Amino acid sequence: MKILTNQKLQLLQTDGGGEYHSNEFINFCKSQGIHHRRSVPHTPQQNGTTERKNRSLLNAARSMLHAAKLESKFWEEAIATTCYIQNRIYHHSLGFLTPFELWYGHKPHLQNLKVFGCPAFAHISDAKRKKLDPKAKKTVFVGYGDAHGYKAYCLYDPNKNSFFFNRSVLFDEDKILQEHNYPTTSSPITENNQHNQGVVT
Repeated sequence: MKILTNQKLQLLQTDGGGEYHSNEFINFCKSQGIHHRRSVPHTPQQNGTTERKNRSLLNAARSMLHAAKLESKFWEEAIATTCYIQNRIYHHSLGFLTPFELWYGHKPHLQNLKVFGCPAFAHISDAKRKKLDPKAKKTVFVGYGDAHGYKAYCLYDPNKNSFFFNRSVLFDEDKILQEHNYPTTSSPITENNQHNQGVVT
């Protein structure tokens, strides 16, 4: 944190989870001058702000999974994407600033925001395909790579049942909107020009 903001963490409040009781964690807090305070067991009201935020994240993730018709096994990606978005939304309590702006000191770029769970066509590099092979493969967009240290989109390949990251992707965001009868801003997608392209730079 000090590297990013030049501010030192002074107080950390957590629940009574065992992961916060290890000698390694306790010694780390002491070495950094961090006061670690734990809530009393079975009293979530002592962490009221955190509990409310967790509920908001869970409700949003549940809605996103339902809209995308994705199984609950994608809950982690949905939660991470919800956090990513909420950190880029203006908050009244923050003086109509975004958490991202307060943390990094500049406004976030929103051009890379896409509809969670929409079909995504990931570019296949020349080194990974033969001359007549397809230049892209169909995947599902399930988030952003920031939490994993990647400046790319997080994609799910249903054929391989695996996740991977790619920065050059074409998105069919209208697919989900049409399935739920939501209004769309463009005509049905065509091969040449109706794909919503996103490139993480």
